Amino acid sequence: MAAHSALASRARIGAVALGVLALLTLPLDGNVSEAVPTTFTVNSSLDTGDALAGDGVCDTVAGPPVICTMRAAIEESNALNGANVINFNISGAGPHTIQPTSALPTITDPVIIDGYTQPGASPNTNGPGLGLNTVLKIELDGSGAGPTANGLRITAGNSTVRGLVINRFSLSGVLLQTSGGNVVEGNFIGTDVTGTIPVGNSGHGVAVDGSPSNIIGGTTVGARNVISGNDGFGVEIVLADSIGNEVQGNFIGTDSGGTIDLGNSSLGVHIGGASNNNMIGGTTVGARNIISGNDGRGVIINGFSTGNLVRGNFIGTDITGTISLANSGDGAVVAHASGNAIGGTMAGAGNVISGNNAQGVIIEGPLVGPGSAEDNLVQGNFIGTDI
Repeated sequence: MAAHSALASRARIGAVALGVLALLTLPLDGNVSEAVPTTFTVNSSLDTGDALAGDGVCDTVAGPPVICTMRAAIEESNALNGANVINFNISGAGPHTIQPTSALPTITDPVIIDGYTQPGASPNTNGPGLGLNTVLKIELDGSGAGPTANGLRITAGNSTVRGLVINRFSLSGVLLQTSGGNVVEGNFIGTDVTGTIPVGNSGHGVAVDGSPSNIIGGTTVGARNVISGNDGFGVEIVLADSIGNEVQGNFIGTDSGGTIDLGNSSLGVHIGGASNNNMIGGTTVGARNIISGNDGRGVIINGFSTGNLVRGNFIGTDITGTISLANSGDGAVVAHASGNAIGGTMAGAGNVISGNNAQGVIIEGPLVGPGSAEDNLVQGNFIGTDI
């Protein structure tokens, strides 16, 4: 009897312990959901939705064979908590074109979308000063997605988009909103899969609207984006919450070789709407953007934005810094914004701002008061010369 009572007590203790463990592993909101990152592998270029979003399986039909589309993978990732992964393994040599028939779902849960997992794709390995040898095999073609479609709209934050071609959408190629910490790297946004033919999005290439601490490109060779051929700006950073963003290592307005004009139809880079403390370029060669060939100004900072830095870029030249590849407007403009810097005094901070079809640098606005252009710095640049 004593042995039986001891066993019963242990069983009760075990049950209580399991119950406590179960409570501890529940989300704070009480809903049971997957917390371990899940990988979904897109194996179809179709546009069908997921059969049962939230079951942890990317499949457009309930049963074999498994057909996982881009749309279904985003739906599943959104339904499961955790930084999930979307990979690609579509059969055939490719490139493979995915043509959504409506806007893809907004990404509301962190995810890594990695086009370089598609067999045959590979990131750039050429160093700074050389054109890209990037091979991309997954193309998002928005020509049939309707009049209000971005290529990818991300509100979740802490997400990565790499290794994709994103073109022909009616709005922006990539739109980052709300939460920040996103990375957009190694993509062709606004061109074909070769990076040599403009097939732009009707909006901006990459738009950062009220989202902080994102990285567009990066300082490693494989992170460089081509953001060209779009009908709006190459990169736009606006609204007060767009703080601490970095735009580095990109080809903005050129082909993937950095020598041919594939300009965005408006500005190369725009910072506005009280967006503060953003960095365009940097002091290392790997951080240099080529911002050339655009149909408007190269870079503009306006709208009460402050603390922004434009450093180490080629604005109006080709990748060598020796041949004009003009922006149609001014090279760099600070308008009605104070406390920004074009260049700097430290090694590598100076920009080459040359070959453009209007002014090299303009600072405009009242000396004091609202919208003033005070305390802006222009330092260490090559303006009107080659490198």
